[in-house]
Amino acid sequence: MHINRLPNTTFTVNTPAFRPRYFTPNYPVNANMGINQSYFTQLIQLLQTLLATLQGTNPNQPTTPVTPETAPALTVNRTQQGNLLELMGYSRNAPFTVTIKDMDQSGAISQGDIAIIKGGFTGGEITRRTLSAADVQALNQTSTTSGSQTLQSNRAKWNDLAKSGNYDFTVSNNGFMINAGRPINISVRNGAITNAAYADTGEAAADYSRVTMNDLFKTIQDAYDGNAERVNVTYDSNTGAPASIFIDRSSMIADEETAYTVSNIKILP
Repeated sequence: MHINRLPNTTFTVNTPAFRPRYFTPNYPVNANMGINQSYFTQLIQLLQTLLATLQGTNPNQPTTPVTPETAPALTVNRTQQGNLLELMGYSRNAPFTVTIKDMDQSGAISQGDIAIIKGGFTGGEITRRTLSAADVQALNQTSTTSGSQTLQSNRAKWNDLAKSGNYDFTVSNNGFMINAGRPINISVRNGAITNAAYADTGEAAADYSRVTMNDLFKTIQDAYDGNAERVNVTYDSNTGAPASIFIDRSSMIADEETAYTVSNIKILP
């Protein structure tokens, strides 16, 4: 609006032409559809990006990969901790710290999560394991069969099958000792060793390396009774006899581990 003021005269007002109520907007127009559709597409994308930014999930920003170091730790109860220690070959009462990292950030122990065990001299990491579906199921069991119970059931199976006391087998003592790892063929009759010779040369084995199945079962039981940190045993499914034994009574003591491998088991009448 422009106003011209002259001396001793009335005011004269010059106004621009009347603007219509509806006017053409300053954005692209399609002759057939009105407003260009791509304009609204861009507008929707902009609103989606704005909303995602406010929610902290901007799709246009690269996501930081989750690592065991950055993943949150899950709460592990005492039963789960014991289950995990046994699953990884340690005693349930081993003085180690168990941590499970929530790799998928689901808030629950699930497949793909990473279990970390710490302890020893420095308290640092000893080992870690990516959990499988079977691991998760084993961890969440509320009732477990302890290693000692497994020992007793296999020992009873062996005693029933080998009640004659007559059997042959091959054993390797893989601990820290002279002739460690050399297989020894042992014959037992009426529960006593009648022959023990090194498999590679046939020469008589030293007295300290001669063992019976009862000796091996007792070694395992002593480890459980003494709360050894690690007791890892597998059993022969046919006879119940120990197939492999690894015992570490304390991670604070070097070179005191006990290890045996058993094969060629033959029960005789």
